[in-house]
Amino acid sequence: MALLGAACLPVAPEPPTVIVYGDSLSSEASGQLDNQLQTAFPGWRVIVRSQGGAALCDFMPSMQDDANLEADLVIVQFSGNFFTPCITNPGFGNYFWDAGWTISLWHESNTPVLFVGGLSRVGQPAGIGTTGGTFKWWVEYTAAWGTRFVDASTFLVEDGIYKDFLPCYASEEESCTADNDRIRVRNTDNYHLCNTLGSGGLGNIPCPDYASGAYRFALAIVRAAAAMIPGAIIPGVPGPVTPRVVIPDFAILPTAYAAAESTLLGLGLVPSQTGEASPTVAVGDVVRTNPAAGQKLRPGKPITVYVSTGPSVTTSTTTTTSTTTTTLG
Repeated sequence: MALLGAACLPVAPEPPTVIVYGDSLSSEASGQLDNQLQTAFPGWRVIVRSQGGAALCDFMPSMQDDANLEADLVIVQFSGNFFTPCITNPGFGNYFWDAGWTISLWHESNTPVLFVGGLSRVGQPAGIGTTGGTFKWWVEYTAAWGTRFVDASTFLVEDGIYKDFLPCYASEEESCTADNDRIRVRNTDNYHLCNTLGSGGLGNIPCPDYASGAYRFALAIVRAAAAMIPGAIIPGVPGPVTPRVVIPDFAILPTAYAAAESTLLGLGLVPSQTGEASPTVAVGDVVRTNPAAGQKLRPGKPITVYVSTGPSVTTSTTTTTSTTTTTLG
């Protein structure tokens, strides 16, 4: 009876599922996509299938196999690669018909599809990207089926132009460059997202270190995906990092510690005092700071102020030796 009862236990239902199909950009951002989708869709199963150099047609067999997963959302990101054998039509002909096939396949299970426009190279005007026109045509044609499009360049442009460096987010403080609070968002090849060439991009291999471009690319996609599903958590856009301030040079004019402290507090820094001997700076005045004057420091960071204790004092010790002479006899 115990065995019979165990056999009749209900099977736990599969969790809701989101599947991402993409090329090297999705592969580079696969870690970010996984993390951000898990946050936006708590309790969901997240599957990222990506391969550098792949075209949409390369994943059509995988999509057919995945149809039994009964996905609740499918995300399709391809930039227009045409190197693989499945490409038979020049230009974006393959992508046009393959996008239509993709929508039809997933519509059989009422699964909405989010298409992601490819990115343009650094220096080019912002827009819907390489495959965006093709994908947008199908999105407009099948909008009633829940098909949607997102421009993944949303957080990768400045003044309407793709940039290789952009202002840092507050969450990226430790990765910011010291001079102008900007961070690399595109590879030195002006296209990919990892910080260095040859890292990430092949078969769900994410960037080996934090890459702001991968984070921003994923953020645009996940925000659009979450907006499609009731109850999903749309991730917020981080605010800008607080700009660094220039440390004043208190040695130009005699400055007492109290005045220097007031100035540094006004800049948002956290000063502390320590003494240092100086033959040239009056007692109680500032000798120097650490970090030094002219450098930049983020508000909220500590700064040490060295205050003169006057010239160093050298203490001489004289030892007197007494000699006792004893006379015998």
